[in-house]
Amino acid sequence: YSAFGIWLPRNSSQQSKVGLIIDLKQYDNSADKLEAIKAEAKPFETLLYRKGHILLYLGIYDGKVLVMHNMWGVKTVDNEVSGRNIVGKTVVSTLSIGEHLKNIDRENLLIENIESMNIITQR
Repeated sequence: YSAFGIWLPRNSSQQSKVGLIIDLKQYDNSADKLEAIKAEAKPFETLLYRKGHILLYLGIYDGKVLVMHNMWGVKTVDNEVSGRNIVGKTVVSTLSIGEHLKNIDRENLLIENIESMNIITQR
């Protein structure tokens, strides 16, 4: 973002403190959180934060929130044994990436752990 005159810190926790910060922990369920994101986020100007991870909000397509982010994989669970379905690349995804997998760990879907969004072009 420096090419656009916007400086961002290196790590996700510091990036989550730039611009206008909107707390999403206040929402009891993911549906309310999604509605808040759809109502407030601005494409390419909003970062979504979950501990250790930052996502760039791209907008809404076919009624779903789309984000771009680097990801290692999605957490799975088989017979109470944790695992990971490896992705290992930059992706454009929904906030429910992996939900179609029968062994997905639903508690670790992106939307479940998004804590805040920040509009980096506003204060």
